[in-house]
Amino acid sequence: MKKRLLAILTAVLILIPVGANAANPASRFDMLAYLDVMVGYGDGDLGLDRLVTRAEFSKMALEASPLRNSVAAKLKISPFSDVLYDKWYAPYVYLGAVNNIFAGYIDGTFRPDNNVTYEEAVMVALRLLGYSDEEFQYSWPYGPVNAGEKNGLCNGMNAYIGQMLTRDQVSHLFYNLLNATNGTKYITKLGYSIEEDMVIAASYNEVTGLSRGKVYTAKGLFDVSDDFDYSLVGYKGDAIMKDGKITAFFPYSKNTVKYSVFDVSGSNIILFKDGAISDYTLQGGETVYYNLQTMTVDSMNSVLSAGDTLDFHYAENGELDYIVYYESELDGPYIVKSGDWTAKYGISSNAAVMRAGVKADINAVSTNDVIYYSKNLNTVWAYNDTVTGVYESAQPNKNTPESVVVSGKTYTIESVEAYNALSSNGKFAYGDTVKLLLGKDRKIAGVTSPYDSNDEYVGFVVSSGSRSYTTQSNTQYTSNYINVALCDGSVYEYETDSTVSDNQVVRLSFENGKAKAKSLIAPKTYSGLFNYSNLMFDDKKISKNIEILEIIQKNGNNNISYGKVYPQRLDGVKINPNEVLYAETDSSGAVTKLILNDVTGDLYSYGIVTKATSNVNPMFFSGTYTYYDGVNLTSVSTQGSSFSVYAGNPVKIKAGLSAVPDSISQLTKVGEVKTISDAYINGTYKLYSGILVYENTHDYEYQVIDLNTLVNNLSAYTVTAYNDKTDSSGGRIRVLVAKKK
Repeated sequence: MKKRLLAILTAVLILIPVGANAANPASRFDMLAYLDVMVGYGDGDLGLDRLVTRAEFSKMALEASPLRNSVAAKLKISPFSDVLYDKWYAPYVYLGAVNNIFAGYIDGTFRPDNNVTYEEAVMVALRLLGYSDEEFQYSWPYGPVNAGEKNGLCNGMNAYIGQMLTRDQVSHLFYNLLNATNGTKYITKLGYSIEEDMVIAASYNEVTGLSRGKVYTAKGLFDVSDDFDYSLVGYKGDAIMKDGKITAFFPYSKNTVKYSVFDVSGSNIILFKDGAISDYTLQGGETVYYNLQTMTVDSMNSVLSAGDTLDFHYAENGELDYIVYYESELDGPYIVKSGDWTAKYGISSNAAVMRAGVKADINAVSTNDVIYYSKNLNTVWAYNDTVTGVYESAQPNKNTPESVVVSGKTYTIESVEAYNALSSNGKFAYGDTVKLLLGKDRKIAGVTSPYDSNDEYVGFVVSSGSRSYTTQSNTQYTSNYINVALCDGSVYEYETDSTVSDNQVVRLSFENGKAKAKSLIAPKTYSGLFNYSNLMFDDKKISKNIEILEIIQKNGNNNISYGKVYPQRLDGVKINPNEVLYAETDSSGAVTKLILNDVTGDLYSYGIVTKATSNVNPMFFSGTYTYYDGVNLTSVSTQGSSFSVYAGNPVKIKAGLSAVPDSISQLTKVGEVKTISDAYINGTYKLYSGILVYENTHDYEYQVIDLNTLVNNLSAYTVTAYNDKTDSSGGRIRVLVAKKK
């Protein structure tokens, strides 16, 4: 499989004047060596601190001139008394002198062994640019130095009049000369052009269909010379062009740090480096080059998968310049079927493990987990994401299925094992209840029957009813069903042999291919402080791998919202008895499963009211309300009810069955914000991970701004914080309202 590649350029670019790249030694010296202007010594030493003689400078200047291919091999005459015709530098001095590039002294000498001075070197560069000596005959030496500095020829030299120049200073002068513009860029006189700040984004090695001899860059598609070094793909630098073809490429920096994508959960990207989880966080807004197209970093998130590689390229100043993304090839998917899975699949017993988005011990990998393995990283990615439902159809057909529909949703087949199980020759027929084992891209890696074992499941019934099903022979039948949210946050559809009421905790068992649901009574003894740091819930132990489901009941208990809760989210929260719908323990007494009723508030949406009109009289209630949730400005009207909110109120919004929310309620004003850290305001109140920051621009007009923008300019605003309830009750700071002072 070809590797995909994309380059991610940071959104803020540093604008620099012409010639400023001369400060980058990697590109500067490589380019001058390529043009034979300045090469190192035999031992590879560039001798940057050595002073440059006028003889040495004459060779450099001729190689940097349009006469570079006209230097004679031998001379029999010399224009200067102290330049013998048989000296190695004589041809350069002669050609430069007769073409008015060099000038001798008034006594007829050239003084080749003298060290070249700042003003002498700049004057030679000006002559190459087209200036004449007459322009400076009354202003020597200040005139040419001033002209050189204005033209950018002297950038990076840090020299003064009369100073003898080192090779490093001279390299700046010639690099600046190549980039100098006097109508056209000077290097074009040598038959070349320079493309600066070019990212070589991809070659035939990375993109299928891109032929050898071409590279894709941030500036378009280019041909390259036959001897192009494809190991430079991914780097940013200066490209030397001849007749529209890249003949040489000089990267600015090869300071690269390699990360692996450990897990991708929504916009959260967990990176892995040197055998450990990295705390580096990718930011949004970057430009992305992917498959010869340009996209945003948000689009990149939908492409990234566990095991992919991100090469972080840093500039000379140590700042991140851009990132190169490679799709990696992992072994797998494999289905864990027994305890000897590491030996069976050739996986090291000391491999790092990422399971369900969390770094885990290798013993945490369980039966029916879908795993992938990277030998290079010695890392296992394990997934326990499953879908249970009725197998309804296959596309394009059941003989050669590429995807299947299970309980109304389509899933792509990833593995041969899943293909065989779901095809015409496989174990499962239309109408069967199947359990799909989903891999890293939510594709089907394996299939089992939920009835293959005597396992029982606990969950919350979110909906039920009856519906029509179609068998493989196209026969229709009607059956009862339930949709149950389990503690891992997954929702499964099961056929049942009787009706089951919504809005209850049930234990599921299976008989004759159908689920039986038994109602469970909420425990009375589970409440108190949830201390995940110490793995304690009041006086009871907590399993490290505890699974927690939270639900909220809406609109007269006819509609349920639900979601998985990570135990870290509850750390330090006091949970009341009426908030615990179910608790389950293992053989040691540690709590392994919890079903909670409306503890965190994270299942609501939040926003700010921009308009509010309530009509309240003894006979009738109504209202019209407009609120902004950070994405949409929504207006709703109520009949027979009203909300006690006003324009300017930050609010909590409880969705209903219709477009009108079940409730819109005011958030609590905490106070003025003095400091904001990654997780707290004023060092006390915890921030919601989806915090909304509104800037009050005019009266009741608001615009959403980024939290980082606010943090970086906090002194310019008066900021007020609002929460839904206290941290110890599960609440968070949900909304910040900022107004410029």
